[in-house]
Amino acid sequence: MDARNILIVGFSGSGKTTTGQQVARQLGWRFFDLDHEVVTRAGRPIHQIQEEDGVDEYCRLERSRLAEVCVSDHQVVAIGAGTILDDDSWQIVRGCGTVVALDASPETIYERLSLKYPDGVWIARGDDPMGQIRRRKAERQSRYDLAQFTVQVDTLTPAQAAREVIRLCGHAGEL
Repeated sequence: MDARNILIVGFSGSGKTTTGQQVARQLGWRFFDLDHEVVTRAGRPIHQIQEEDGVDEYCRLERSRLAEVCVSDHQVVAIGAGTILDDDSWQIVRGCGTVVALDASPETIYERLSLKYPDGVWIARGDDPMGQIRRRKAERQSRYDLAQFTVQVDTLTPAQAAREVIRLCGHAGEL
């Protein structure tokens, strides 16, 4: 497999950041969380960027930072959940290294997001949060299916998911 970089995609709550950090630590590679990179550069949270400047501008910032990150090798990059919907960003992701999708059930996603955002699941507010999660996940599934590998994470700890990512990407010998 492509040893340049490992890019981790998946729905919010699938564990992209936590798993990615562990993969990077175990391989001795750098770690980037694309959402964090954009927020840091913009100096504002994602929702504020999107509200004030629009979703298109957020996507442009994300695509720009992704292209910069992908110039280097031996990195693990957690890709923002919505990044894969932008065709230009998706092409950058696919050309940057090995793409691994972390897959979790809507129930697991809801549980994890509820723990992360105890005052309300930001991605699924309203009367039918599970329905919203299911719909949004289904909208993105065709892109997730294009990843070279998929790791089902419902029953895995982040450490177990990281070991599986490393094994699938052919880097187990580097540990």
